[in-house]
Amino acid sequence: MLGNKKNQKKTVFGGIGVALLLCALMVLMPMSGYVDNNETEATVGSVTADSNGAEDYFALPEKLAEADYEYDPSLELQGMRDAKTKAFLNEDGTITQMVANEALHYMSGDGTWEDINLNIQAYPEGWGVTENTFSTYFAPEVANGISVQANEFVDPIISGLNPMLVILDETGSAPEPFIAPPASNGVEVGGNVIRYPLAEGFDLDYAVESNQVKQNLILREVPVLPEAATYFGISEGMRMPAGYALYSGETMLGEELFKTQEDLQIRDIETGELLAEIPAPVIR
Repeated sequence: MLGNKKNQKKTVFGGIGVALLLCALMVLMPMSGYVDNNETEATVGSVTADSNGAEDYFALPEKLAEADYEYDPSLELQGMRDAKTKAFLNEDGTITQMVANEALHYMSGDGTWEDINLNIQAYPEGWGVTENTFSTYFAPEVANGISVQANEFVDPIISGLNPMLVILDETGSAPEPFIAPPASNGVEVGGNVIRYPLAEGFDLDYAVESNQVKQNLILREVPVLPEAATYFGISEGMRMPAGYALYSGETMLGEELFKTQEDLQIRDIETGELLAEIPAPVIR
């Protein structure tokens, strides 16, 4: 799934997943045990709460340093690079090759393999990560979402448009805004993570990895919901590239309500070729 951007199919979204509701993507968490027992299986992990370490738990990462391969960088044989391989010349004239599970390099515009750098950089129009197997751009305001260029020959996927905290009753058919005080902090960046405040105590994180952009809805405490509310989550819009649509298996999704705990795919409507995947939701 990693390598040359020209021929790449990638999982470009991860973390808390999505379900289609009218042209909007929604992340829903049943507040009764955080899992709806009437649904198909969801993946749930538990974390022991510790008020003393809360700030450390939610702390953004430091700037990601260059990897230390225990070899002199000047002895790397860069001509032997590929997406997952580095080669180093030893003192005795032999060559050591290192093969990773994930991509180490991306193909640059001039056709050379360059080291991946996942640190989010500031740009006049926002932030971005371009030294990667795909390009990602983040808007200055959370409402304008993120742009993921999964294939250089296809328009980018625009996701995270107008995110809003919502609640739903047990039918899951009528989302209503969740009222919360406005956030007092601004956008924060640390290493490969950008954090957008949604409301006081609620943030939306995006973490860029070599094969995906992982989205996390951060709750610093359990929200207090109206008695009739069964689900809590976010709604957000997604703009597909021209000629592409969202699928669940072989089913193309439209404006009708669709409920799932399974992966979703973004595919070429004519050829069925996979452009990106949206994994099933995970709640911790």
